[in-house]
This record gives sequence, structure tokens and C-alpha cells, in this order.
Amino acid sequence: MALAIVAVMVSKTLSYNTDVVKGIQEFDYPSLNISSLNKVLVDQASERFNIAVTIGDKELLDVNREVESQIYLGLDELQRLLPKEQGRGLNALDKKIRVFVIV
Repeated sequence: MALAIVAVMVSKTLSYNTDVVKGIQEFDYPSLNISSLNKVLVDQASERFNIAVTIGDKELLDVNREVESQIYLGLDELQRLLPKEQGRGLNALDKKIRVFVIV
């Protein structure tokens, strides 16, 4: 009897661990990867914006407009990965990025 209980517990634990690993592979890792890339792109856009304002270089602002599309692709992918209720918060972030990137 005790062996059967242990076998059931081991089976449930393995099933749970498999689900956790699957969640990490399908959601956590891609989400963190996309978020990290977007953070780099936003940081670079911020730096270019500051330089463009300081030296009056319109071309740097044009580069930011190109980077904007890459950022939005990342946000769209995050929205696809996130559960619906969490994905809604990206809309507010979307508006903030538009103000920041497009001058």
C-alpha cells in the first residue's frame, strides 16, 4: 500500500515538474527574451533621443522611428504570449512608447 502511495506521489510530482518546465519553455523564457530585447531597444532609443536633442541631429530621430516597429513587434509577441488579463497592460505601455519614440 505504501509503495502505491509513493508511486502516485512520484507520478504527480513528475507530471507537475513537466508542466512547470513546459511553462518555462513556452512562456517564461520567450517572454524574458523579448522583454530584454525591448529594454535594450528602448535604452538605445533613449540615448539616441538625448543625443539628437543635444546636437540637433534629425537622422537619429529617424532611426528611432525604425526601432519603434521592432519594439512593437516585441510587444505584439508578448501580448500573444501573455494571458488576456495581463496582456491588456501592454496597451498603456504602447501609448507611452509612442510618446517617447515619436517626437
